[in-house]
Amino acid sequence: MTLSSSQTPKSPRELEQFYRDVAKMLGNLAGIPWNLISKAGSRLDEITVRTHDLLQEVKGWATGADTVQDRHISDADGKVWQDHVEVTDGNPHGTDHSQLEAIGELDPTSADATKDKHLSNAQSKVWQDHTDATQNVHGIGTGNSVVGTGTAQTLTSKKFGDSITLPKTAGTGIKIDTASPDFPWRDLIGLIIYKDVGVGSPVLTTYRGNVRDVNFAAGDDYDLKFHVDHDWVPGKDCFIHMHWSHNGTDVSGSLVINYYVTYAKGHNQAPFHAEKNITQTIASLSIANTPQYQARIDEIQLSSSGGSSTTIDTDLIEPDGLILIHFDVTTIPTITGGSGKPFIHFVDVHCQSTGVGTKQKAPDFYT
Repeated sequence: MTLSSSQTPKSPRELEQFYRDVAKMLGNLAGIPWNLISKAGSRLDEITVRTHDLLQEVKGWATGADTVQDRHISDADGKVWQDHVEVTDGNPHGTDHSQLEAIGELDPTSADATKDKHLSNAQSKVWQDHTDATQNVHGIGTGNSVVGTGTAQTLTSKKFGDSITLPKTAGTGIKIDTASPDFPWRDLIGLIIYKDVGVGSPVLTTYRGNVRDVNFAAGDDYDLKFHVDHDWVPGKDCFIHMHWSHNGTDVSGSLVINYYVTYAKGHNQAPFHAEKNITQTIASLSIANTPQYQARIDEIQLSSSGGSSTTIDTDLIEPDGLILIHFDVTTIPTITGGSGKPFIHFVDVHCQSTGVGTKQKAPDFYT
């Protein structure tokens, strides 16, 4: 209601009438419909009583992809979520292994270090058995191999509480050198013993101080025999090792020795074959390369595969075989002082050894 200047009350009577008119008008407003009243600028907090339970058409929580934030939840719903937030272990979703997808299976041959694989009880048991094992962890001695590996295993500073069992196969034994394994060398000893009988016999002579040994002149000879032991490595060549020295103050020239060799298998298998002549020449001797009392070892091949005019046949050599050697010294070096002649201390057969004997004491030794 708007009042113009001409309607402004001029007297107390007019003012009283004005109040009566205003009161009458306000009384009539009580019957105005709510929807006709403008609510612009009104606020919820201007309502005196506004409890939650007075709200109508409250939207509850429901499953779905709706992202509009216009829902209410109950205490029960809130507790479920809060309980989930507070879980630090266990399985809050009740998920079992069968519900998982794209499970990465363990590949025991792979070097992949990603920790995203699952394993079976059987695989786990293999590892646990390995952990619990107190001996024979890798199955050594099983099937002539080391179980679960494709290469030989190196055992360092280990002790064996029982026998070591090796296959009985020929050429099987103990090798040395992890980088390039091979059978070790050993000597079949040929001892030179003083005989002093007849022409061509070496003489037992003072060597150094009170020590004596056999002294050889040109034309002296000697006979040796060697037994092939049961640790012989089949198919490996052997060599003659001649140990010698002199006690002179100077030396020059050459030492030449002829070996006459024959061999036969044992156990009534074969006769001794025709001798093979092997000539060993040790030339250009001097006091520089062969000092007084210097222990020299000079080698020459004794056998080869198939044999030759100067070697016996490696392929025929076996345990219990015999090698007979006659040698003569055809040329000696010029030696000043001392005995004037060379001393031959030993003549050995150098061969390789399996480190173990054979299972059988007679042929076939390896069955």
